[in-house]
Amino acid sequence: VKVSGSVQAMVWCPCPMFAVIIMAGAVYLSSWVNSIAPEPYMDEIFHIPQAQAYLEGSIRQYDPMITTPPALYVVGAALAAIPTHVFHYDAVCVFRGVNVLLHSLCLLLLLRWLRPHNHAAYALYFLPPWYFFSYLYYTDILSCLLVLSAVVAACEAHQQNDAATLRLSALAAGLAVTVRQTNVVWALFAMCFYTLLAVRAMTAADLQSQPLPKVVLDSVQVVFTQCWAFVLVGLSFIVFVYLNGGIVLGDKSNHQSCLHMAQMVYFFAFYASFAP
Repeated sequence: VKVSGSVQAMVWCPCPMFAVIIMAGAVYLSSWVNSIAPEPYMDEIFHIPQAQAYLEGSIRQYDPMITTPPALYVVGAALAAIPTHVFHYDAVCVFRGVNVLLHSLCLLLLLRWLRPHNHAAYALYFLPPWYFFSYLYYTDILSCLLVLSAVVAACEAHQQNDAATLRLSALAAGLAVTVRQTNVVWALFAMCFYTLLAVRAMTAADLQSQPLPKVVLDSVQVVFTQCWAFVLVGLSFIVFVYLNGGIVLGDKSNHQSCLHMAQMVYFFAFYASFAP
């Protein structure tokens, strides 16, 4: 049965007005947050001045206390140029508005990926730790948008057998690393996710019934013949770590890599609270 475009759109988002209402509510809440916290809040004291410096053309200026790459500030400066220079809006409000916009794009992406289970998309959109930071100028939202783009594109690349979409997935993963270095783990996840789907499609029987050596060889073949763009992302990250002398930019002394077992406690508490 051929499904019309209008019906497909309804499957993608059966309540489009609900999404519009949520986004309108986000704009209202953003204005409310700006009214009670007009000055940079928490780590915004680092992020907003850096974005303002880029907005003013000082691209060589970089706060040594910032430990992440500059992608957030490049995107923020690009999107804030017209509102601040032409309409003279307050820079703090505009930069926070950029994150509200990016968070709305995350919702649209989640609705596209999780259709027809739109309730799951809305549940993720309103996830408390993530939702809170959508009203501040932090790296969280742009980071999640790019990671989601990478995973969704990897899934669609497999469904459509489209190499170009897979390269777009790798590009999104690479850009995610320029927002937060730790997103290289999610780049690996997107590659493994696609590889698992591809290897499972290559085996006529159940994947678990295949000999382990065959599964490994098939996986390696997929990685080097189809996922080479992800391999380039990984190699580029290794070169960066070598040249930078570590993962962290800027204030390395207060951001040392170590085994932090308490994080596992936080994770299990978070999972127990918010897992469906």
